[in-house]
Amino acid sequence: MKTYNELNSEQKERALNQAIESLVNAIAEGTIRFDDKINGDNLQHKINKAINKADKMQTPWFAGELIMETCADEITGMAQCDAEDALYSEPHEQVMWNIA
Repeated sequence: MKTYNELNSEQKERALNQAIESLVNAIAEGTIRFDDKINGDNLQHKINKAINKADKMQTPWFAGELIMETCADEITGMAQCDAEDALYSEPHEQVMWNIA
């Protein structure tokens, strides 16, 4: 297993892009929501506006792109943390999930 810091630049870019995609999908689906009052910002408000815009245009599949247009810095920062916290398997390593 490798940590993020042990990846080469191409692998780091791929890891970050996957983390961004995963986060944006979860946000667009409503699986992840943010509390603007507790966080002292308006991130969820901006996300809601982007999703509503996609719905009004009758193109809900573009919600992720619209979210990234308005919240790219915040989402990229969170995704960077996710990518740095993950472990990355080598091609010869088998990953087993032990769910107790």
